[in-house]
Amino acid sequence: GLDYTSLSEFMPRLIMTSLTGFGQTGPYRDYKTSDLVAMAMGGPMASCGYDDLPGAPPIRCDGWPGYMTGCHYAVVATMAAILSRDFTGQGQHVDVSLHEALACTTEAAMPWYIYRKQVVKRQTGRHHSIQSTPPAIYSASDGGLVHVFGTPPQTMNRWVGLVEWMDEQGIGPELHGEEYRELVNTRGRSSELVFNLFRRVGELIASMPAAAVYSRAQTIGLPWGLVRSPEDTLDDPHLWDRGFFVEVEHPEMDRSYVYPGAPYIFSETPWRIARRAPLPGEDNEEVYLGRLGLSSQELERLRLDGVV
Repeated sequence: GLDYTSLSEFMPRLIMTSLTGFGQTGPYRDYKTSDLVAMAMGGPMASCGYDDLPGAPPIRCDGWPGYMTGCHYAVVATMAAILSRDFTGQGQHVDVSLHEALACTTEAAMPWYIYRKQVVKRQTGRHHSIQSTPPAIYSASDGGLVHVFGTPPQTMNRWVGLVEWMDEQGIGPELHGEEYRELVNTRGRSSELVFNLFRRVGELIASMPAAAVYSRAQTIGLPWGLVRSPEDTLDDPHLWDRGFFVEVEHPEMDRSYVYPGAPYIFSETPWRIARRAPLPGEDNEEVYLGRLGLSSQELERLRLDGVV
């Protein structure tokens, strides 16, 4: 009795949003899904992978992007339903499908196939494309990696800052040419000019340590980022300054380990970690005796039977 039809009879302004793997109707409606299934069947996985490994398979990016994309579209759809209700006074049932949400986020892959019958190529660390585009990750002088985004720069101020930086390193005098300014002004994609610009960017990054490249790019407004290893992240002074990392005792090993902490700071109710994760069976007595009400004899029988 809690379906939309029943509830809306006495609450016509009700908005109910249902977010499922494949929606409320259609031949897939009863199928189960997961983030991996959503990314694969929706299409984005076909565009994710590496171009420097022949025959490399599609790859699902980390971080539950399928679930988050579906939730994003559910929020957008719900806000649209609220806006509609503001005008009409009438609520509605919003049927959101993870499968369709992911199919909306294939970027250029689907339009290229629909209109040109062409399949985009997967590319390492950058968008898929019909034609190969310049690499996006470059090695610095200390071996660190820098991911280059927003190149050519999207504003003339950033372009001028980049060229001045190049001049200081004695790199790319041809970048003063009017054709490059036009490239920035028109957001052009001339293959010859773009590939040469990225070649020069690679030379620039190779002339400096990665941290120095990142710092200078930030002052110019270039959205370049460091590609960090776990060790690099552990050495990040910003994370240590904010108290992100915490020491957690492991008494059975007579030492402590550094753990990542919470990604937020509460001003009134500070987060803390009480202890390390329990060892297998460590909390059996608390759970089975204290919470489930078993007797000591019953717990011992479970141990003897190999249940716990």
